[in-house]
Amino acid sequence: MNARRRPLEGRVVLVLGAGDPVGEAAALHASALGASIVVAGPRLGPVVATAGLVAATRGTVRVVEAPSPPLLDAALLAVAAAALAPVTDALVAAGAMPDLDAARRAADDLRRALPDGARVELLDARPADGPRRAAERAVGAWAAAARG
Repeated sequence: MNARRRPLEGRVVLVLGAGDPVGEAAALHASALGASIVVAGPRLGPVVATAGLVAATRGTVRVVEAPSPPLLDAALLAVAAAALAPVTDALVAAGAMPDLDAARRAADDLRRALPDGARVELLDARPADGPRRAAERAVGAWAAAARG
């Protein structure tokens, strides 16, 4: 595949809240664009289900088995790196967090913990246009930037 079809090739994206509908859609979309995915969330069952969907599409995916939260920021990134590779970017699904403030804090903590140039996006808990469109919009902006 060429860079136009897989512009996120070589990126490792942590999807925090991957069991949430928006997080699931974002993991699938990022994977379809070439990113390797590390999924995490507060409940393991839905996170594993998302990982299964990504794997079924032949995407590269690993699961952080510790609940996230409470595992967050640098500790979460260390576990994710051990599972697959160092994380280059992150998506935080607000719907999987206890409240919007917790989601914002998690996104801010990841921004501080990731290297310069990393992209961290906070995904709306209830997007008006639905989970899939919200994921396409958020991940699509990364892909457009990667295409140059």
